[in-house]
Amino acid sequence: MFRWMVHVIQAGALAAKAVSPTGGSLGRSQAPGPARPPCSHLPARPYVRQCSHPLPRAGAIAVGDSFVTGHPISGIPGPQMLHPTYPTDPAAALAGLQNLAGAEASVVLPGHGHALRMPLADAHAEIA
Repeated sequence: MFRWMVHVIQAGALAAKAVSPTGGSLGRSQAPGPARPPCSHLPARPYVRQCSHPLPRAGAIAVGDSFVTGHPISGIPGPQMLHPTYPTDPAAALAGLQNLAGAEASVVLPGHGHALRMPLADAHAEIA
C-alpha cells in the first residue's frame, strides 16, 4: 500500500479538488439517445456517481468501480470489491451489486483490473 500511496501523491492526489455529490434519481434509468445508454446506479464510491452500462451488442457490461478484478493495493486477482478505504459504506456498495441482477453479459469490464470473460452472475458469485 505504501508504494501505491507514494505513486498517487506524486501524481497530484494531495492537490486534487473535491467534487460534490450529484443529484437525481439513483435507480434504474433510461436516457434517450445512443450516446446515453441505460444506467443502473451502483453505490461504490463517495461523491462519484457510479453506473453500470450494458453493451448488449458486444455481450458485455461496464461496471465501473462497483467491483474490480485487481487494484494496486490488492494482491488478490479476480472479482472483488474495492478496498474498504474507498466506499463510505462498504455494505451498501456490496448490496448495490443487486442493481446488476438480471443483466446478461459474458464479458465484464471493471474500472480497475482485467476484463472478465465469464457471465456476470458467476463474477457476483465469486464476490459474495
